[in-house]
Amino acid sequence: GEKGVATTLELQEDGAMHEFLYGKEETYDSRSPWYRWQTFLSLKALSGTVDEVLRTRYSAVPEQILTYEAASDSFVSKEIKEVGTIEQIRVYERGKGGVATKLLLVGSEGVFLVKNEYHVRAVLTDGETKAALQNDDSYACGNLLPSAFFTIEVTQSGESVSGIKLTGGGFGHGVGMSQNGAKNLANLGYDATDILEFYYEGCQVKQ
Repeated sequence: GEKGVATTLELQEDGAMHEFLYGKEETYDSRSPWYRWQTFLSLKALSGTVDEVLRTRYSAVPEQILTYEAASDSFVSKEIKEVGTIEQIRVYERGKGGVATKLLLVGSEGVFLVKNEYHVRAVLTDGETKAALQNDDSYACGNLLPSAFFTIEVTQSGESVSGIKLTGGGFGHGVGMSQNGAKNLANLGYDATDILEFYYEGCQVKQ
């Protein structure tokens, strides 16, 4: 956007997200190593870690890790037994800015809905995952994906899905002001008031 005018992209649809993440548009963040990253996850490896991750998350926030129940045709909060072999993973819902806020997990033993971007990030790691940054560095994700601002593409092995490729952007919760973007705006001569008004649409800085 122009100086002092925030631009909010509508990225709730997967197609718009994919286009944005693969686009070459220059932004105030685009030279940061974290602006774009990619990681690959084997569904076999993920199937081995997902039960424990879901159970841990469920014990902390049972209302955010839901299980599909055929009898009521709805997702309910109940103890996680087993996911089984993961057959499908997809973003179920995104926030306005594109962050994945709900993730659907289809396993051979059940179907699960993970709510909250933080839990989505925790589920999509197997402890060994590394993200390739755009400056060719790599980052060990540990137990948390760099951000929930990503798209999922499946990789096939013959007829079946063998893994997923995540293409994402940024590091952190993805809400509010980008530190790299703020730094680059400052380097361009923007002052603190300009930067705050750029990132927080409609706000006014007063004495």
